[in-house]
Amino acid sequence: IEGQVKALLIGGVIILLLGVVDDIVDLSPKHKFIIQMVPALIVITYNSDLINIFIVNQLKIFDLLGYLLYPILIFWIVGVTNSINIIDGLDGLACGVSIISLITFFILGLRQNFEILNLMSIALAGSMLAFLKFNFYPAKIFLGDSGSTFAGFILASMGVLWVLNSGNAFFILIPIIILALPIFDTLFAIWRRYRGHLPIFQADKGHLHHRLLARGIAHKNVVFILWGTSAICSVI
Repeated sequence: IEGQVKALLIGGVIILLLGVVDDIVDLSPKHKFIIQMVPALIVITYNSDLINIFIVNQLKIFDLLGYLLYPILIFWIVGVTNSINIIDGLDGLACGVSIISLITFFILGLRQNFEILNLMSIALAGSMLAFLKFNFYPAKIFLGDSGSTFAGFILASMGVLWVLNSGNAFFILIPIIILALPIFDTLFAIWRRYRGHLPIFQADKGHLHHRLLARGIAHKNVVFILWGTSAICSVI
């Protein structure tokens, strides 16, 4: 567990610094993705023994096919890291969704007795809850790329560590369900831009929160609706 926490902290610092740099100089998406793979690799490397055990004991795969889990996990971490950043389009939205997800991981972790991971989950949830007081509409301070990608990285890594420590292949679905809202919004955005022959990384106004705003729903109510959706996914 100590190695897992160390990997989270090192990776989190890298993501945080990358976000600060991106807030200042606006890095290209390609450069950000390449750099974001570094902290993802750190988390995976520190947990390689646990991953190998999971592949053999839970997935029952003994050949090279089993090791496809490594690039899948890297894709997961980088993808979720950016999905939280993508939904950070309304005051308090990404912060609230992150809090709901962290509390869910904490509650699930209590049943598995993951003491250190539980402590990290509830500590980050508590700090983000205090931040939310000033981030909610109308926001006085913002997460920015540094805050939203840091939250996304921690959530993605928490999901990986929770599944690996649980030792149950069925639990792979749980982080996906907990984070279904940002994941769906990101995948739908990619599909929408692909169908429209637009650059995948080009920002648009087609995200879920934009669509709800376009229907005349008030800013606060859109945030509450999407928080509720995230909470429902977590309960499921």
